[in-house]
Amino acid sequence: MSVRSWGRKTWRANEAARSFWFLGLQVFAIIWAGAVFSIFESRLVAGAMAGSYFIGSGAWMFWRALKWPDKWTSLSWYPLTAHLFIIALPMVVTRFLNADQPFEAVKILGLEAPVFHKLSTWIFSGLVLGTLADLFRAGCERNPRFPGNRIKRNKYGP
Repeated sequence: MSVRSWGRKTWRANEAARSFWFLGLQVFAIIWAGAVFSIFESRLVAGAMAGSYFIGSGAWMFWRALKWPDKWTSLSWYPLTAHLFIIALPMVVTRFLNADQPFEAVKILGLEAPVFHKLSTWIFSGLVLGTLADLFRAGCERNPRFPGNRIKRNKYGP
């Protein structure tokens, strides 16, 4: 069954599960990045491992998000797109093209690498907050006590 054939009610029920998966991947990304930078002495190797996870998980989430019928109203869609295409991919590619230079000397999309990394932290935080907001919104829409769900429904249809 295609996602496009889901009814709106089925989509909302699955939106909460999707948001939990995305949130789990994002929390693991934070743990993974902290772990690899504390384990490996080589910042380049640690950056490769953390960057590959950020790109891999971001690409998987983006691929899944392309199938959402309501992706344009999702609060995690825009930070996810920015995180993958404006932050993660340029950072990893630029870092490896300049592997012989220290991280502080590299410029990524015209910004110094530490400034760009701070921007990436803000965008990733926006992604986590957007995912939490989507999760909250999906939970509220499924809750019969939520004020927006108290509309009287006809028993023969919407």
